[in-house]
Amino acid sequence: MNKKISACIIAVLTTASIIPFSSYSAEETHNVVIMDFNGSVMQTITVPHGSVLDLSGIDTSSLDQHPDIYTQIAFNSWGNLPESGIVNEDIVVYALFRKMVIACESYPSKNEYFHNTGNINLDGLSVTITDYIQTPEKDAHGAFIVKEEVTNIESKCTTIPANLDEAFADGKTSASVDVYPINSDKPIISYDITYLENFGDVNDDKISDSSDASLILAYYSEISTGQDGNFTDKQKTRADIDRNNIIDSADASLILAYYSELSTSPDKITWDDFLSK
Repeated sequence: MNKKISACIIAVLTTASIIPFSSYSAEETHNVVIMDFNGSVMQTITVPHGSVLDLSGIDTSSLDQHPDIYTQIAFNSWGNLPESGIVNEDIVVYALFRKMVIACESYPSKNEYFHNTGNINLDGLSVTITDYIQTPEKDAHGAFIVKEEVTNIESKCTTIPANLDEAFADGKTSASVDVYPINSDKPIISYDITYLENFGDVNDDKISDSSDASLILAYYSEISTGQDGNFTDKQKTRADIDRNNIIDSADASLILAYYSELSTSPDKITWDDFLSK
């Protein structure tokens, strides 16, 4: 064999002997564990090493919850995602929630009416929507931070019946009112209202004046000396002007003041107008 050819063969064989053998094994993968709101495993997906994490195929509709008719919980975002978005190791990703709660903080303060037409007074009503948003940011203990936002919505509430004309139709003197938050077909509260017909008209002559005040003073004098007073239940209701369950000179004074204002004002004044001042 030619010495030059022989030397080349030896050189090639020598070089080949120092190159490591590669088997080109299967691509490395990582497990991504998906947790629900309660920390339970929803599913586990396998992704190639170095790939961008894509969770768009995860069905989050199964996370929707309605614990009651005033509470809704739904998926908001993902937490614990890799900062770069690229998966280089096994990771656990958490579904983060958004919870909205409608609540009645206080009822309307007015449930007695001295007229049976017009609007239902919702003064004192407080209805809120509290929005709880779980964010990807964590606190010092490693828990996901929940931001809270409260919105008052009582001005957007509606009632059934819609007004006093409907509530006290056909001679009714009491009614139940349902209050509905905006875009809701379920009432947040129900409460009772009462129409005090002919309020202040103790002698039933269709007007509240000094004669009624005199009857109240006479009644108060009688019960102050241990007598019965002889007022019917209807008269007691009409005579208790300040609604403190006591019939006395204060109620007589209110009737006189109301009659005086009614006599001098060019506008029709109702007991509701007068007592709300």
